Amino acid sequence: MSNLDSVVVQDPTSGYYFVAMLDILGQRDVLKQHMGPHESPESLQAAMRDVQEAVRPIIWLRNNLRIMRERYNEATKDVHDLIPQYPDFRLEGQSFGDTAVFFTRLYRPNSPDSPLMPAVAAGLRSVALVFLEALAAKVPLRGAVEVEIGTDVFRDEVYGQCLCATHLYESERAKYVRVVAGPELRRLVRSGRHLPPLTTSTSLDRRFAETASGLLTQDSDGETIVDYLGTEVRKGDSSGVFDTTVQKAYSFVKERERFWLEKSNKDRAGKYSFARAFFERKRPT
Repeated sequence: MSNLDSVVVQDPTSGYYFVAMLDILGQRDVLKQHMGPHESPESLQAAMRDVQEAVRPIIWLRNNLRIMRERYNEATKDVHDLIPQYPDFRLEGQSFGDTAVFFTRLYRPNSPDSPLMPAVAAGLRSVALVFLEALAAKVPLRGAVEVEIGTDVFRDEVYGQCLCATHLYESERAKYVRVVAGPELRRLVRSGRHLPPLTTSTSLDRRFAETASGLLTQDSDGETIVDYLGTEVRKGDSSGVFDTTVQKAYSFVKERERFWLEKSNKDRAGKYSFARAFFERKRPT
Protein backbone atom coordinates (compact mmCIF):
# COMPACT_ATOMS: atom_id res chain seq x y z
CA MET A 1 0.00 0.00 0.00
CA SER A 2 1.40 3.39 -1.00
CA ASN A 3 1.70 6.26 1.46
CA LEU A 4 0.26 9.75 1.12
CA ASP A 5 3.57 11.27 -0.03
CA SER A 6 3.37 9.18 -3.21
CA VAL A 7 0.07 10.76 -4.33
CA VAL A 8 0.58 13.14 -7.25
CA VAL A 9 -1.97 15.87 -8.04
CA GLN A 10 -2.26 15.69 -11.83
CA ASP A 11 -3.53 19.25 -12.33
CA PRO A 12 -2.30 21.51 -9.54
CA THR A 13 -3.98 24.64 -10.98
CA SER A 14 -6.16 26.40 -8.43
CA GLY A 15 -8.08 29.66 -8.50
CA TYR A 16 -11.36 31.34 -7.78
CA TYR A 17 -14.63 29.45 -8.24
CA PHE A 18 -18.23 30.54 -7.99
CA VAL A 19 -20.01 27.85 -5.95
CA ALA A 20 -23.66 27.47 -4.99
CA MET A 21 -24.85 24.80 -2.56
CA LEU A 22 -28.58 24.03 -2.35
CA ASP A 23 -30.12 21.68 0.19
CA ILE A 24 -33.70 20.35 0.01
CA LEU A 25 -35.53 20.90 3.29
CA GLY A 26 -37.94 18.50 4.95
CA GLN A 27 -36.46 15.25 3.66
CA ARG A 28 -35.79 13.85 7.12
CA ASP A 29 -39.41 14.49 8.12
CA VAL A 30 -40.58 12.24 5.28
CA LEU A 31 -38.04 9.45 5.78
CA LYS A 32 -38.24 9.12 9.56
CA GLN A 33 -41.99 8.41 9.53
CA HIS A 34 -41.50 4.68 8.96
CA MET A 35 -38.01 3.67 10.00
CA GLY A 36 -37.18 0.10 11.06
CA PRO A 37 -37.54 -2.43 12.37
CA HIS A 38 -40.03 -3.42 9.66
CA GLU A 39 -41.83 -6.29 11.30
CA SER A 40 -44.83 -6.39 9.00
CA PRO A 41 -45.47 -6.13 5.25
CA GLU A 42 -47.47 -2.97 5.91
CA SER A 43 -44.53 -1.32 7.68
CA LEU A 44 -42.18 -2.26 4.86
CA GLN A 45 -44.56 -0.92 2.19
CA ALA A 46 -45.00 2.34 4.10
CA ALA A 47 -41.22 2.80 4.27
CA MET A 48 -40.91 2.16 0.53
CA ARG A 49 -43.61 4.75 -0.17
CA ASP A 50 -41.69 7.25 1.95
CA VAL A 51 -38.55 6.65 -0.09
CA GLN A 52 -40.43 7.24 -3.34
CA GLU A 53 -41.91 10.45 -1.95
CA ALA A 54 -38.52 11.69 -0.74
CA VAL A 55 -36.83 10.99 -4.08
CA ARG A 56 -39.25 13.12 -6.12
CA PRO A 57 -37.83 16.55 -5.11
CA ILE A 58 -34.29 15.22 -5.61
CA ILE A 59 -35.16 14.23 -9.18
CA TRP A 60 -36.73 17.68 -9.73
CA LEU A 61 -33.60 19.48 -8.52
CA ARG A 62 -31.19 17.34 -10.52
CA ASN A 63 -33.28 17.71 -13.68
CA ASN A 64 -33.17 21.47 -13.24
CA LEU A 65 -29.39 21.42 -13.08
CA ARG A 66 -29.51 20.95 -16.86
CA ILE A 67 -31.79 23.99 -17.24
CA MET A 68 -29.51 25.98 -14.95
CA ARG A 69 -26.52 25.14 -17.13
CA GLU A 70 -28.36 26.21 -20.28
CA ARG A 71 -29.28 29.56 -18.74
CA TYR A 72 -25.75 30.14 -17.57
CA ASN A 73 -24.22 29.26 -20.94
CA GLU A 74 -26.67 31.56 -22.71
CA ALA A 75 -25.85 34.43 -20.35
CA THR A 76 -22.07 34.11 -20.84
CA LYS A 77 -21.99 33.31 -24.58
CA ASP A 78 -22.32 36.95 -25.69
CA VAL A 79 -19.33 37.95 -23.58
CA HIS A 80 -17.19 35.18 -25.06
CA ASP A 81 -18.24 36.21 -28.58
CA LEU A 82 -17.45 39.87 -27.88
CA ILE A 83 -13.99 39.19 -26.44
CA PRO A 84 -12.56 35.99 -28.00
CA GLN A 85 -9.78 35.79 -25.43
CA TYR A 86 -12.39 35.68 -22.68
CA PRO A 87 -12.54 32.09 -21.40
CA ASP A 88 -15.56 30.02 -22.37
CA PHE A 89 -16.63 28.89 -18.91
CA ARG A 90 -18.87 25.92 -18.12
CA LEU A 91 -21.29 25.54 -15.27
CA GLU A 92 -20.76 22.15 -13.67
CA GLY A 93 -22.69 20.30 -11.00
CA GLN A 94 -22.41 17.54 -8.46
CA SER A 95 -25.08 16.03 -6.25
CA PHE A 96 -25.12 13.82 -3.20
CA GLY A 97 -28.39 12.83 -1.61
CA ASP A 98 -30.65 15.86 -1.22
CA THR A 99 -27.83 18.37 -1.73
CA ALA A 100 -26.72 19.86 -5.06
CA VAL A 101 -23.59 21.91 -5.78
CA PHE A 102 -23.19 24.11 -8.85
CA PHE A 103 -19.86 25.68 -9.71
CA THR A 104 -17.84 27.41 -12.39
CA ARG A 105 -14.18 28.36 -12.68
CA LEU A 106 -13.80 32.14 -12.66
CA TYR A 107 -10.13 32.82 -13.28
CA ARG A 108 -8.16 33.26 -16.47
CA PRO A 109 -5.54 30.48 -16.67
CA ASN A 110 -2.71 33.03 -16.69
CA SER A 111 -4.28 35.12 -13.91
CA PRO A 112 -5.79 32.93 -11.18
CA ASP A 113 -6.28 35.91 -8.86
CA SER A 114 -8.53 37.80 -11.30
CA PRO A 115 -12.16 36.64 -11.04
CA LEU A 116 -14.53 37.46 -13.88
CA MET A 117 -17.79 39.27 -13.12
CA PRO A 118 -19.93 38.08 -16.08
CA ALA A 119 -19.67 34.51 -14.80
CA VAL A 120 -20.56 35.62 -11.26
CA ALA A 121 -23.63 37.55 -12.43
CA ALA A 122 -24.81 34.67 -14.62
CA GLY A 123 -24.30 32.22 -11.76
CA LEU A 124 -26.29 34.35 -9.31
CA ARG A 125 -29.18 34.77 -11.73
CA SER A 126 -29.27 31.03 -12.41
CA VAL A 127 -29.41 30.29 -8.67
CA ALA A 128 -32.15 32.90 -8.14
CA LEU A 129 -34.31 31.40 -10.89
CA VAL A 130 -33.87 27.82 -9.72
CA PHE A 131 -34.63 28.81 -6.12
CA LEU A 132 -37.84 30.64 -7.05
CA GLU A 133 -39.00 27.88 -9.39
CA ALA A 134 -38.26 25.28 -6.72
CA LEU A 135 -40.60 27.03 -4.29
CA ALA A 136 -43.25 27.22 -7.00
CA ALA A 137 -42.80 23.46 -7.54
CA LYS A 138 -43.15 22.87 -3.76
CA VAL A 139 -39.47 22.03 -3.31
CA PRO A 140 -38.16 24.13 -0.38
CA LEU A 141 -34.46 24.95 -0.53
CA ARG A 142 -31.83 26.47 1.71
CA GLY A 143 -28.40 27.35 0.42
CA ALA A 144 -25.33 29.52 0.10
CA VAL A 145 -23.21 31.07 -2.64
CA GLU A 146 -19.60 32.12 -2.40
CA VAL A 147 -16.54 32.96 -4.48
CA GLU A 148 -13.46 31.25 -3.06
CA ILE A 149 -10.35 29.27 -3.93
CA GLY A 150 -10.74 25.72 -5.19
CA THR A 151 -9.65 23.14 -7.73
CA ASP A 152 -11.49 20.72 -10.02
CA VAL A 153 -8.92 17.95 -10.30
CA PHE A 154 -11.78 15.45 -9.98
CA ARG A 155 -14.15 15.13 -12.92
CA ASP A 156 -17.36 17.17 -12.42
CA GLU A 157 -16.33 18.01 -8.85
CA VAL A 158 -14.86 21.02 -7.11
CA TYR A 159 -12.95 21.00 -3.84
CA GLY A 160 -11.25 23.55 -1.63
CA GLN A 161 -12.16 26.59 0.43
CA CYS A 162 -15.03 27.28 -1.98
CA LEU A 163 -16.82 24.05 -1.05
CA CYS A 164 -15.96 24.35 2.64
CA ALA A 165 -17.30 27.91 2.82
CA THR A 166 -20.60 27.23 1.07
CA HIS A 167 -21.23 24.19 3.27
CA LEU A 168 -20.49 26.24 6.38
CA TYR A 169 -22.75 29.13 5.36
CA GLU A 170 -25.58 26.85 4.22
CA SER A 171 -25.58 24.85 7.45
CA GLU A 172 -24.90 27.63 9.95
CA ARG A 173 -26.02 30.97 8.48
CA ALA A 174 -28.84 30.35 6.02
CA LYS A 175 -31.19 29.00 8.75
CA TYR A 176 -34.34 29.74 6.75
CA VAL A 177 -35.72 29.15 3.26
CA ARG A 178 -33.21 31.34 1.41
CA VAL A 179 -29.70 31.44 -0.14
CA VAL A 180 -27.09 33.47 1.75
CA ALA A 181 -24.12 35.17 0.07
CA GLY A 182 -20.63 34.73 1.49
CA PRO A 183 -18.28 37.62 2.38
CA GLU A 184 -15.85 37.08 -0.51
CA LEU A 185 -18.67 37.22 -3.04
CA ARG A 186 -19.99 40.43 -1.49
CA ARG A 187 -16.52 41.97 -1.49
CA LEU A 188 -15.92 41.01 -5.10
CA VAL A 189 -19.20 42.54 -6.25
CA ARG A 190 -18.52 45.77 -4.35
CA SER A 191 -15.02 46.12 -5.78
CA GLY A 192 -16.20 45.26 -9.31
CA ARG A 193 -18.67 48.14 -9.29
CA HIS A 194 -15.76 50.58 -8.87
CA LEU A 195 -13.50 49.22 -11.63
CA PRO A 196 -12.20 51.94 -13.97
CA PRO A 197 -13.69 51.31 -17.44
CA LEU A 198 -10.30 51.55 -19.16
CA THR A 199 -10.65 48.48 -21.39
CA THR A 200 -13.48 46.44 -22.86
CA SER A 201 -12.80 43.74 -20.29
CA THR A 202 -12.93 46.01 -17.23
CA SER A 203 -15.98 47.80 -18.62
CA LEU A 204 -17.77 44.46 -18.89
CA ASP A 205 -16.68 43.45 -15.40
CA ARG A 206 -18.02 46.71 -14.03
CA ARG A 207 -21.34 46.38 -15.85
CA PHE A 208 -21.83 42.78 -14.73
CA ALA A 209 -20.84 43.72 -11.18
CA GLU A 210 -23.83 46.08 -11.23
CA THR A 211 -26.00 43.21 -12.42
CA ALA A 212 -24.65 40.95 -9.68
CA SER A 213 -25.30 43.65 -7.09
CA GLY A 214 -28.93 43.76 -8.23
CA LEU A 215 -29.20 40.02 -7.55
CA LEU A 216 -28.26 40.48 -3.89
CA THR A 217 -30.28 42.07 -1.12
CA GLN A 218 -30.26 42.35 2.65
CA ASP A 219 -32.73 40.26 4.63
CA SER A 220 -34.43 41.52 7.80
CA ASP A 221 -31.78 39.92 10.05
CA GLY A 222 -28.93 41.62 8.19
CA GLU A 223 -27.83 38.62 6.10
CA THR A 224 -27.09 39.28 2.43
CA ILE A 225 -29.11 36.84 0.35
CA VAL A 226 -29.81 36.06 -3.31
CA ASP A 227 -32.74 38.22 -4.38
CA TYR A 228 -35.02 35.81 -6.22
CA LEU A 229 -37.82 38.42 -6.44
CA GLY A 230 -35.87 41.38 -7.84
CA THR A 231 -35.94 43.11 -11.22
CA GLU A 232 -32.80 41.31 -12.41
CA VAL A 233 -34.66 37.99 -12.19
CA ARG A 234 -37.74 39.37 -13.96
CA LYS A 235 -35.70 40.69 -16.93
CA GLY A 236 -36.64 39.15 -20.26
CA ASP A 237 -40.05 37.96 -19.11
CA SER A 238 -42.81 39.60 -21.14
CA SER A 239 -45.31 36.77 -20.87
CA GLY A 240 -46.19 37.03 -17.18
CA VAL A 241 -44.52 33.72 -16.28
CA PHE A 242 -42.46 35.42 -13.57
CA ASP A 243 -45.52 36.79 -11.76
CA THR A 244 -47.27 33.43 -11.97
CA THR A 245 -44.21 31.66 -10.58
CA VAL A 246 -43.92 34.19 -7.74
CA GLN A 247 -47.57 33.68 -6.79
CA LYS A 248 -47.19 29.88 -6.72
CA ALA A 249 -44.03 30.17 -4.61
CA TYR A 250 -45.70 32.60 -2.20
CA SER A 251 -48.73 30.32 -1.84
CA PHE A 252 -46.48 27.34 -1.08
CA VAL A 253 -44.54 29.26 1.58
CA LYS A 254 -47.79 30.33 3.31
CA GLU A 255 -49.16 26.78 3.14
CA ARG A 256 -46.06 25.31 4.79
CA GLU A 257 -46.10 27.99 7.47
CA ARG A 258 -49.74 27.14 8.29
CA PHE A 259 -48.95 23.41 8.23
CA TRP A 260 -46.27 23.69 10.90
CA LEU A 261 -48.23 26.18 13.02
CA GLU A 262 -51.13 23.73 13.12
CA LYS A 263 -48.68 21.13 14.42
CA SER A 264 -47.48 23.63 17.05
CA ASN A 265 -43.97 23.49 15.66
CA LYS A 266 -42.95 27.14 15.83
CA ASP A 267 -39.34 26.42 14.87
CA ARG A 268 -40.30 24.83 11.53
CA ALA A 269 -43.04 27.38 10.93
CA GLY A 270 -40.51 30.15 11.53
CA LYS A 271 -38.38 29.06 8.59
CA TYR A 272 -41.34 29.74 6.32
CA SER A 273 -42.50 32.83 8.24
CA PHE A 274 -39.16 34.42 7.38
CA ALA A 275 -39.63 33.62 3.69
CA ARG A 276 -43.26 34.83 3.72
CA ALA A 277 -42.15 38.14 5.23
CA PHE A 278 -39.55 38.50 2.47
CA PHE A 279 -42.22 38.01 -0.21
CA GLU A 280 -44.45 40.59 1.44
CA ARG A 281 -41.65 43.16 1.78
CA LYS A 282 -40.54 42.75 -1.83
CA ARG A 283 -43.98 42.35 -3.40
CA PRO A 284 -46.67 43.77 -1.11
CA THR A 285 -50.14 42.27 -1.64
